[in-house]
Amino acid sequence: MKSVQIRSREKGFSMIELLIVLSIIAALIALITPIAMNASQKARATEIAKNMKTLADSIERIALTDGVDSSDKIKGVNSLSDVARDVNGSTYHIIYYVTDQVKTYDAYIVHKGDKLLEKVREVLSDASSTTWSDLESRWNSYTPVYLEDSPLEESDNIIYYKISFYIYQ
Repeated sequence: MKSVQIRSREKGFSMIELLIVLSIIAALIALITPIAMNASQKARATEIAKNMKTLADSIERIALTDGVDSSDKIKGVNSLSDVARDVNGSTYHIIYYVTDQVKTYDAYIVHKGDKLLEKVREVLSDASSTTWSDLESRWNSYTPVYLEDSPLEESDNIIYYKISFYIYQ
């Protein structure tokens, strides 16, 4: 009887097998990267919208609870940190003013930067975008109160959310 010898392959992977595995990994990364980037942008936009809505609700609640002084300033609110502790004062701003004798207040919650406007609008549909100088020109006849840690430049692009509320005294 003759014995048949079977050649055993050397241990390890061939170059072709390694290239196939690497190409599959590269294809998976190419598919996942845009999805992860979109999810990251969506999360950031949701955070911006949530912060803007929270600031709007907070300034209105403080005004209704604490009232206003004789100069129509909301009592106890002198800076952005009086409205919210954990909000970045160089990115977020609040501007408010009284519009008539009935104590109607308009308040603008402003976020510096407008790159995520469309995604912010998915969460906060009333959000809009403009430049700081354009927004500032809307209250020329009023005396606004600015709650900010650092002023905006005229050319800064911003996302803003406007609310109106009444103070009954």
